[in-house]
Amino acid sequence: MSTSPSSTQHAPANPPWLLRLASWLLLAGVVAAAAWFVAQRMQRGHATPSDASLDAAVAIVKEELRKDDAVAFLPSWSAAQRWRFEKLWRDRGLDYRAAWMPGNPIDPWDADGYQRIWVLTTHDAHLDLDRGSVGAVLRDESLGHGMKLLLFRLPQSRTQLDLRKRIGDADVRRIGPKPGVEERCRASGDKQLCKGDWWTSVSSAIHEVGNSRRRCLFVQPHPANATLRLQWKDVPDGDEVAGRVGNRLWAVRYGEGSDVRFTVRVDGKIRHSQMIARGDFVWHPWRVRLRAHERAKPVTLEFAAADPTWRQLCVDARVLGTPKVP
Repeated sequence: MSTSPSSTQHAPANPPWLLRLASWLLLAGVVAAAAWFVAQRMQRGHATPSDASLDAAVAIVKEELRKDDAVAFLPSWSAAQRWRFEKLWRDRGLDYRAAWMPGNPIDPWDADGYQRIWVLTTHDAHLDLDRGSVGAVLRDESLGHGMKLLLFRLPQSRTQLDLRKRIGDADVRRIGPKPGVEERCRASGDKQLCKGDWWTSVSSAIHEVGNSRRRCLFVQPHPANATLRLQWKDVPDGDEVAGRVGNRLWAVRYGEGSDVRFTVRVDGKIRHSQMIARGDFVWHPWRVRLRAHERAKPVTLEFAAADPTWRQLCVDARVLGTPKVP
């Protein structure tokens, strides 16, 4: 007597050809993964700095280093063993921290005051370097492993007064929001100490701004609807006042607060004004050409926001004129 199929009966086993196919596919996958890993290791080995290539770079810089030389590394995250170069500057009694230019792309504005800049590139970063924007190429050495050592002559400095470096000479005040209410901050080295938390003070340091790191003055307008005013009264004769301004990385990461009004005054008159939006992460260049009656007059930078929550900005500014004689 025949019986009907039962749901508890096992399905037929996989045929042998299907098992062999699965085995071959698994083996092919393992081989492909191994080949990809080896290729990646070879590619990294080609691009990663070797001790020999770094030794060659250090030997060249050691032989030719001058007191007015700056240094930069591209890309900024590369494993270029920067301590080697820091030691070169330190052994010569030079200030490596000031000579190191962290910004990318390299901007002669950042290296102002130096006559030359050494640039060590890895991972073929030299292919993306706009050499013409840096200066005249004095040396171009291929070191292997995707590395190059370049030396540029920088443009001659036009700086008559670097406001960032002279923050201690500024008159820094928080004005308002009530009429007649002012708070004067106190100079202390490269800072202007104001009442309240650390972020109420103005200080010079390296900050993440404009998708890179730059030396600038940290400012945060405070309180709401008040004006943070930085004024330099003893100003030398010059042709223009110029600089950069932008939101610090932490200001972009947080959505609180309102846009910030940035204003430049010369002799009390507004000569430049712009709004820095909350999500803006551009390092904005600005420039004010001085009229004859404005030369050697006080320069004022102002920052104001209806809601200053997380409105942290950076600014760099200089009075420019005829290049100084070396």
